[in-house]
Amino acid sequence: MDLLFTTLLAHMRELKWQEAVDLVVENPILITLEDDELHLSPLHHALMNKANFYVISTLVSHWLLKEDLHSLTEMQLVHLACEHKASFDVIRYLLSLSPEAWKTKNSKGYTPFMIALSKQLDEDILYNLDDCDMGAIGDFCSLGSANCKVVDVYFEKDY
Repeated sequence: MDLLFTTLLAHMRELKWQEAVDLVVENPILITLEDDELHLSPLHHALMNKANFYVISTLVSHWLLKEDLHSLTEMQLVHLACEHKASFDVIRYLLSLSPEAWKTKNSKGYTPFMIALSKQLDEDILYNLDDCDMGAIGDFCSLGSANCKVVDVYFEKDY
């Protein structure tokens, strides 16, 4: 199993997405494992390497065979997707699976919306996240004037 997991992570690092997906489809247990170094799942690695919607949705569908939806929030996948500038489709998909993730704060006290603002993600992503987390704008602004400038760019009319 260790060799298969190592191979899976290598495919992800090399952006060989079809090979990674095929390996997970053939061996769904791989999706539940974590690496020894960072203690991250293949799903985390895929997000960190900006995998596309097809890859993320396939990995999630196989991961869900082993776990429940509640764990998606605990894994902070939406935070990671925002941090690594995932596409709108990936972020929207992850939010649809775990709506409570919209308001969940990570260990630094940031919601996905705050991370998306700091990374100045696509306006569609910001507005999608904003629908549920308008209170985070005030929290984000309180962290410094540079943050308020970002808010002004995207939400000047609304805030």
